[in-house]
Amino acid sequence: MSAVVLPLVEVEGLRRADERRQRWAEARLVLETVGQRWGAGLPRAVEDWPAEWRENLAERSAIMAICGGLPVQLARRRAEERVRAEYAREQGLVA
Repeated sequence: MSAVVLPLVEVEGLRRADERRQRWAEARLVLETVGQRWGAGLPRAVEDWPAEWRENLAERSAIMAICGGLPVQLARRRAEERVRAEYAREQGLVA
């Protein structure tokens, strides 16, 4: 049986996909941890967020939709999860 040889482009794509899955798993863990703390993190309603964080959300979701090719709703949801995780790290709510 011979070994399968993948072109470098495919190998890089697989590597990037693994990295994205790892970052996604880390973000989910952060969100779960933050959700367990009473009153920790950003408010549930995005409209109640500080302006800086709402702008961060809008920018990230646009990048994910336009550059990443994600559907707008999915891009918005994923961007919100990442912004919440970033906020939690900056506020020292999680390590």
